[in-house]
Amino acid sequence: MESLYANGTMLDFQCRGVAQADTFLCKAQGAVRHLELYLKGLRAVQRGCVQDAVGHLPMDAVVCRFSEIWLATDRSHIKIMRKTGKVVETPVRLMMRLADWAGGKSRKEKMPGAGELAATLESDLIRAASRLRQAAVDPSITLTLPTVDPATVALLDMAGQISGSTGVREKPVDADTVALTVDLPAALART
Repeated sequence: MESLYANGTMLDFQCRGVAQADTFLCKAQGAVRHLELYLKGLRAVQRGCVQDAVGHLPMDAVVCRFSEIWLATDRSHIKIMRKTGKVVETPVRLMMRLADWAGGKSRKEKMPGAGELAATLESDLIRAASRLRQAAVDPSITLTLPTVDPATVALLDMAGQISGSTGVREKPVDADTVALTVDLPAALART
């Protein structure tokens, strides 16, 4: 009779252990989803900071520099074909320059000065780096996202899978925008 009691107690103990392990597993999976959502939020902030930082970057200068590099690394037979094309298109270029000159436009007037451009880019980069640093050290990340973006839908689905106790909140801002706030995960808060 005592062996049945001991077996029942051991079985009860094992069942409680399995239940505790199941609870631990659910909490660990929730923490992993929270970490994934927090990481995606940081990446979204990073994307926004990069877009803000290159907002004043003159795309004409970037494309021109890319073309220079491209032309410098071309093979010789392609360089010969390009020179042939330049001979053919020279009259067209002259006509376009003449039209720009007659209209009072100058390519040099369109481009800001190097010092002014460098100061604007430096200011944008500092502002973006400060914003990214602030997002990384804040106790929560708040993203203002358009509801029509597929990436937003994926983030909101992921946030919906996480229970409300983990510090994930979504709040509609207007008809087309939602604010998603993700608190710093407990695992990162301790570091």
